[in-house]
Amino acid sequence: MYTGPIVDAHHHIWRVADQPWLSGPMVPRIFGPYEPIRRDYLIDEYVAEATACGITQSVYVQTNWPLDRVEDEVRWLREVHEQSGWPTAVVAAADMFADDAPRSCGGRPRSPRWCGACGSSCTGTSGPSSASPTPPTG
Repeated sequence: MYTGPIVDAHHHIWRVADQPWLSGPMVPRIFGPYEPIRRDYLIDEYVAEATACGITQSVYVQTNWPLDRVEDEVRWLREVHEQSGWPTAVVAAADMFADDAPRSCGGRPRSPRWCGACGSSCTGTSGPSSASPTPPTG
């Protein structure tokens, strides 16, 4: 049986106040009914659940913040990490169809946790993901 470290390669935390799609009217979503997640789900709750399962590191994946607030998302996650040590890495949102996508993604790492960006079909955008070739360390 494996007894080494476990990395959760895709998890979310959120504050409802940052998620217009979560606090707005219920609409059909690709992941089905979402009434149970229409509440804050913060790092302390995630860490308690994750560490109980043996998870020692994690990669936060964007939660469909408005694209004009992605810098706020990365900034918030930097603060969360400074306070808790979690998440280990961050994959932020990006509009992969925007003309400035390469520049905005390249300029985004205002946090040493930032390791990539992805588009999301949940926000009405879809397309290829972009990630840095090297995960963050430390």
